[in-house]
Amino acid sequence: MLEDYCFHDPDVLELVRKQWRASAVLRLGDEHGNVLPLLEMPSRVGRHLAGPYEAGVVMADKLPADVRPNRFLRPLVESLLREVAKDPNVLVEIRIPWPLLEAHGHSILEPFLLARFRVNLALWERSVDLRLDAVDILHRAHDRVRRKVRRGFAEAPAIRFYHGEALPEPILRGFFEAAVHTREASGAALKHDYALYACDRAALIRAGKAVLGVCEHKGYRGYLLALASRTLGYYWDGCWAGEKNDFAMHFLHYRMMLFLQELGVSRYSLGYVFPDLLAASKKASSIAFFKDGFGDDLRPVYKLILARETSRVRLARWLAQGPAGGAIRSLRRLAAR
Repeated sequence: MLEDYCFHDPDVLELVRKQWRASAVLRLGDEHGNVLPLLEMPSRVGRHLAGPYEAGVVMADKLPADVRPNRFLRPLVESLLREVAKDPNVLVEIRIPWPLLEAHGHSILEPFLLARFRVNLALWERSVDLRLDAVDILHRAHDRVRRKVRRGFAEAPAIRFYHGEALPEPILRGFFEAAVHTREASGAALKHDYALYACDRAALIRAGKAVLGVCEHKGYRGYLLALASRTLGYYWDGCWAGEKNDFAMHFLHYRMMLFLQELGVSRYSLGYVFPDLLAASKKASSIAFFKDGFGDDLRPVYKLILARETSRVRLARWLAQGPAGGAIRSLRRLAAR
């Protein structure tokens, strides 16, 4: 049986911790049973706490009758403020997904606003409603995606999904090598080692918390990993190796949606498309363009931010962003050669 929400699962949070190179998972709670999961992020100055992807707040099952909704999270926010009270330099970032606000209303944010958190609304994700039938899901995609999916049906590549089972070693090794190849093809390097694939990701698939789709066609091998929970399927990673192919990954995504639908997943997130579609980086904008074609549902992700720093740090940051900082960075680059 699927978990309720993937980013509240401790195994998923541990995977995020390792990928973000965080030192620990911090779980703050209150008397109502609400929980706020945060990661202790690396930081040169002060302390940096970040909500893992769209974990938001793990809300208690029932609102007490004598507590107004706009005060329900006040004890949790007070717990967070006590946690960082002795940190003169601190940055807290909490991502609140739209479905949480749909279920509980914007009033749950009020204690954060009273604590001087500011709200950033720059992140928007492309989402697909898996409660629709297969025809409607395809109909809501962009024309270019529909053409590629139809070509996939015509050419019928071999596709296999792994879920709730152990991954064969050749599949694991091929997945990892494809990830290395994909990063190198884009001019980057894979930052994760094989253990993260062979241990952590494989364990999530074996436990039924993730799905790996594998597509093979005329020398092409494509891999797609998605987190799987009752309320959310989340596009986690995609990579390829072998002969270049311009339709197979689109077809694999569509088939992944239908596979998740059969599992009982209600929504599929392809990740952020804004602001990346407008990014100066061609790599970032290209990835967002790929995601953008799969649906027409755009959902905001609220980022709550609490930032505090001493005057000395503000001065150092101002100097680093000016001509002196640029000169120092240039000298460091020359010394590294």
